Amino acid sequence: MIQRVNMKTLLLTLLVLCPAFALASNPNGKNANASQDAYEPTPSEMIEDFSQPWGAPLTELQPLMKRGKSYVFWLMVPPESPMDLRTPENFRRFIVGNTPFGGGISHNYVAWSCEGPGGRKLEGATAMSGESSGQSKKMILDGFGLTTFFSTFTDGYIDHTISVQDGLLDIGRKHGLATLGFEVSPNECGQMVSFLKKFARHPNKPYSRFGLTPDPEKMEGGGCVTFAMVLLKKAGIFPNVIPLLYRNLSAPRELLGGNMPLPTATEVPGLPWLGGRSHQISMNRMLSTAWIPQDYSVNLRVMDPELMLYAQKAIKDVYVGQFPARESAAEFRYFERTTLGPRATRSATGDGNSAGSARYIPIDNSFDPQMAKVQKATSDWALKQMRDGKTIQRGSILGHPVLLLQN
Repeated sequence: MIQRVNMKTLLLTLLVLCPAFALASNPNGKNANASQDAYEPTPSEMIEDFSQPWGAPLTELQPLMKRGKSYVFWLMVPPESPMDLRTPENFRRFIVGNTPFGGGISHNYVAWSCEGPGGRKLEGATAMSGESSGQSKKMILDGFGLTTFFSTFTDGYIDHTISVQDGLLDIGRKHGLATLGFEVSPNECGQMVSFLKKFARHPNKPYSRFGLTPDPEKMEGGGCVTFAMVLLKKAGIFPNVIPLLYRNLSAPRELLGGNMPLPTATEVPGLPWLGGRSHQISMNRMLSTAWIPQDYSVNLRVMDPELMLYAQKAIKDVYVGQFPARESAAEFRYFERTTLGPRATRSATGDGNSAGSARYIPIDNSFDPQMAKVQKATSDWALKQMRDGKTIQRGSILGHPVLLLQN
């Protein structure tokens, strides 16, 4: 029997998938009900805050590190419910098929511990957050439909070392972590930190513009996933992999609402085809209409958290593959029980906004060609690092796996 999904439950599901992600926005830092008039730190204060020495739990990474070397770590809270962003319609079926939905799509942190001038150690950690007042919830309820995914929230901010650590202790402990570490040169680390400081000092205040569409590298703003990946890129990490982590999706124009009063600290793109008319999309219509590209669609380039996690799993496979058979099997069994173990996405098979029956689709190389491309590009990159003298070591943080590539 097909059971109609409760609209309140669907709302909860959808809200954690919009730019105002449950984990990707405001897991720490600003209060969720913070006023726009709250104190905004100066660029110098931001830089000082994200350049603070490590405390717990980041200090759990130190036993893996060698004295006098420089390191960058990418810490990812994976999606609690494995996602399907292969196509817009697959995404809709994922939303409908995953009710109730108890977590967020992801959050990403970057931490560094590097050798500075005169042997001085430079440490810090950061992430990008925003949408602190529940704007996406209001947009969905007010009928903006898929326009919510294209919105930019102007209450963004850069998380600092202490709030990153608090976030790790909270959501990282609850939802799991997958962590990759990289030994880099002091110059590569310096390039990354210099970009971060430029981002904080830029007159356009890109740190205040949070959403899926702004490009951090162009100083437009960013989201937690795009911001983290740009920092890795600036440190010379994954240069050929990061471009493969994006999906190009399209949204039917008819499901983009607009020309209505906006929530605070929210900007939406122009919708000229509406001719200034108000266009309201009910949540029922949004979820019961197939998200199939049409002649009149709007493109959305978005980074896929499952592709990101699959890159980490590719490093894991290279690590496991370096051991003799018995040790390799033991390492394999260890990872099977972690955030880098098997994943499958749950997709609704029925039409409309009813879940109907659902099927599980394994997320592996057979998932789609893009997943296989990410696996190959990441493996090739890791194997080259090993040919150049690096090794991969395993550690842990908060009981979750850490893989570190270093000389």
